Formats: sequence, structure tokens, C-alpha cells
Amino acid sequence: MTVEALRHYLEATPFAAFRLITASGKKHSVPGPGFLQISPSGKTCNLYAKDGESFATLDVGLITEIILDKRAAKRKKIDTIEPATWDGEANQV
Repeated sequence: MTVEALRHYLEATPFAAFRLITASGKKHSVPGPGFLQISPSGKTCNLYAKDGESFATLDVGLITEIILDKRAAKRKKIDTIEPATWDGEANQV
């Protein structure tokens, strides 16, 4: 996954909850924009639990798919971005 694809969903207005699927098949819910923080290099992201305290660090390159939650997808349409492979270089801001 590219960091740009991840930001597309994270910065959508209005925000729609989504799930991240990793290469191992694990699913991670992102209920709001404050629950996901992308590192300055764009190589990793921190996904916070609903308690707002605990978090998991994910390798952005190992995120294989982003899926809108069904309820959010019914409320609005967001253009989908095809999954892409990480090229190993930091994105310039």
C-alpha cells in the first residue's frame, strides 16, 4: 500500500470508517481519523485502540487492502484506490 492511498481514506471529508487488511490477513478497524497516525517518513503508522491509549504499529508496506465499513459505504461514495506495493522510499512532504 502507498502512504498516499492511506491518506486518501484518512483525510476524506466527511470521514468514513474503514478497515486495514495486512499481508497476514489481519483486519484492523479505523473508526475515526484520530485513531490512525502516519509517521513522518510514511513507512509506518500507529493505530490506536478504542480506549485511545494502547496502539499497534503497522508497516504501511504490509497493508494490502483498505475496505470501507459497510455502513459508511452506504452513506457516501469514496473513490477506491487500487492497492500498490511500497517502493521502500520515504515520501517527501
